[in-house]
Amino acid sequence: MAVETALYPSQLNTALPASSDFVSEGDDHLRLLKTVVKTTFPNLGGAWNATQTEANYIVGVTSGIQGQLDSKAPKDSPVFTTAATLPAATTIGTVTTAELLTLSGVTSSIQTQINGKGAITGQAWTGSHSFTGGSITVPTLTPGSTGNGAASVDFVNSAAFASTLPGQNAATAGKFTTSNGSSASWAFPFLPEVPVLGTTVAAAVGSLYRLHNVAATTVTLPASPSDGDCIAVFAANRLTTNVIAGNGNNLCGLAEDMTIDNPYLPVQLKFRAGLGWDLIL
Repeated sequence: MAVETALYPSQLNTALPASSDFVSEGDDHLRLLKTVVKTTFPNLGGAWNATQTEANYIVGVTSGIQGQLDSKAPKDSPVFTTAATLPAATTIGTVTTAELLTLSGVTSSIQTQINGKGAITGQAWTGSHSFTGGSITVPTLTPGSTGNGAASVDFVNSAAFASTLPGQNAATAGKFTTSNGSSASWAFPFLPEVPVLGTTVAAAVGSLYRLHNVAATTVTLPASPSDGDCIAVFAANRLTTNVIAGNGNNLCGLAEDMTIDNPYLPVQLKFRAGLGWDLIL
């Protein structure tokens, strides 16, 4: 018979040698087996210690194992030389995924950007700043406040002239603003005239009462005037018997009524809290 030829185990014919082959051909088969073993394992110069399981780990390897291992980063202190893409849910030490995601969109050094921002409290601003794109809210100072604090709209409205002046109400009708050098107040200028045709009249602050009745007329002043209130009386009837009644308040320092004995000059009175009504020129 002819002895089979083979270089690798997959080429061996397990049916040979047949039982009818000559025993003298056995040496040819032994040499063939040695050739297959040496051809298959040309670099095996020692004992093969890998188990069947360990050897099977090689199954599926498509290139040099060492080359593949050399291209991987170590778990301990790896150094990445190119871009590394991490999974969406990634944590680094105590830094959570949510904290890492806050870095999304950052275009330059975070610390440099923080250093370029102003503090919320205690910040001293320098240079020019434009707030035209928004609004600024500041505390409303109390009237009369001084210093370099910012003035709110409410503060300005309470301290500045406008169509509705600060403190304007029914009691300030006919008055003007004046100052004693330290504070402002309301006062009457030229009092509007009120003709009196009867013999009695209950006077209201802020008016000049012209007495026209041919008989003596009594002008009764308000019972509860305010400091600075003014009232004037003119005896247009030219009588020297017209009377101004204090209505519980002193007149020129006296707790009594006043008789207008000079009908040619108007009597103008101004109330002073704690003192009563005084004559003013």
